[in-house]
Amino acid sequence: LSTQEEAFQNFKVLLERFPNSKYNADAHKRMLYIRNLLAEHQLNVSRYYLRHKAYVAAVNRAKIIIESYPGAPQIIPALGIMIEAYLALGEKELESSASEILRTRYPGSPHTK
Repeated sequence: LSTQEEAFQNFKVLLERFPNSKYNADAHKRMLYIRNLLAEHQLNVSRYYLRHKAYVAAVNRAKIIIESYPGAPQIIPALGIMIEAYLALGEKELESSASEILRTRYPGSPHTK
């Protein structure tokens, strides 16, 4: 585990063990911050792979964001990367599926255009 992942787990334990702690609100905010940092790292790696035409690797990193960091703002650009990579790979069905998810769940996203 990275130090960020370890910190996230420690805050999670705090929230579970001490649900009435005066530190819960702060722990929750820190967990959201850490989640977003971890998701941003994965997004940066996914963008790197996309730039270097490693489309399968880009999709796999984007999937990590979607599956591991629910609620993170990086989900929207991750779906955009998936769409772009699927188009480059000629995977029309997968691109269509990712586009539909983006359109229905995030209708105001700049990636839906």
